[in-house]
Amino acid sequence: MIQLRNRQNVISTGLRKPELIAPKEIASGAMQIVRASLGATEDEIITAVSRMLGFKSTSSVLKRVISDTIEQQIKDKHLKQHDGLILIDEPHVDSIRNVV
Repeated sequence: MIQLRNRQNVISTGLRKPELIAPKEIASGAMQIVRASLGATEDEIITAVSRMLGFKSTSSVLKRVISDTIEQQIKDKHLKQHDGLILIDEPHVDSIRNVV
């Protein structure tokens, strides 16, 4: 699992630029939130990941960067949307449920 770095006390402004945060780091945070909460809305994930990264407020740029990462995770089938919630995409669990 990738460890999220808290950027709250970072001196370098380059390390606080949302567009320079590794998508894998954001994706790891999103997965942690969704797994711990058994699902979350996109806004909840964005706010939680933003705080985990050490940002006190979520700028429009940071919101877009996190949202884009969530959408990519959905496209890559790591996450899925269901009834307004984002969940871990576990197709093998769904297929077992359909058989039973």
